[in-house]
Amino acid sequence: MIDRRSLVIGGTTIVLAGYGISAPMKVGRLQAWAMRTGPGPGLPQSYPLDHTAVVGVTTSKQWGCFGRTAAEDGEEKRIIAEADGDELWATEIGGADGSAGIELDVTGACQQCSNRLLLPAGIDVNKAHGNEITTPLFGKYGFGIPALVTRIKDGAHAVNQNFPGRISDRAVAAAVKHVQVNNTEEWSVVEGYLESLFRPSLGPDWPACKADLSHVYYALYNYREALFSQYSKGHITKADFVTRLQGALSGAIQLVAEIVTPSKSNAAVAILPEVQAAFVLHNN
Repeated sequence: MIDRRSLVIGGTTIVLAGYGISAPMKVGRLQAWAMRTGPGPGLPQSYPLDHTAVVGVTTSKQWGCFGRTAAEDGEEKRIIAEADGDELWATEIGGADGSAGIELDVTGACQQCSNRLLLPAGIDVNKAHGNEITTPLFGKYGFGIPALVTRIKDGAHAVNQNFPGRISDRAVAAAVKHVQVNNTEEWSVVEGYLESLFRPSLGPDWPACKADLSHVYYALYNYREALFSQYSKGHITKADFVTRLQGALSGAIQLVAEIVTPSKSNAAVAILPEVQAAFVLHNN
């Protein structure tokens, strides 16, 4: 039955036909969580590293992103980002296993899984400790962006089948734009970390070092993309892909250490643990 309501304006009665006047439907709110975790292989015990997870506030949905959820016990856990976002859409992007299409330590890690789930809210886990490690390796959203774009669109379509018009074309386009980031945007994340780490000690030498460090990053970016292309086409095995990616990272570690070593020093300088942490992949 259609609900008809009368509105009197200046003595004239206007009949409003429809299904009633109500506030816009609240589709949800997503939170990005960071939880202190162990350093993992290759990292010093003192290095701060976070596991990331996602929470759907309205539905109380918990995504562990290959690890513990924010609802589980543990110290030093915190919300690092929060915004309104469609929780049903996030659920569709995550899929039945909640991986959002990520294969752990092959196409991404917890940070990349979290970033995919957070797309409906337009937020990310950039403030998590350890994001500077995984971004140079996997990118912000992991390998396989074309498949992720399909997942975003298919997820929105699935939600709209049950709730017509709930997710707009504009929202889908915005999410797709987020994942089509370029290497320059990724470099800004890594640059900020390296600057905070090395600029105080390098002083006036920092600008020259930063330029060389950017070359290391872009070379790694181009190599990883070409390597994944060969893996996705079946030209190399998964084991070969991971091994060769690890080799590229090892080379990057060595080069970064050489770049930030003061040239005026004649003494051999050990590779700083923090430098290793900036480019290390879990060596399974």
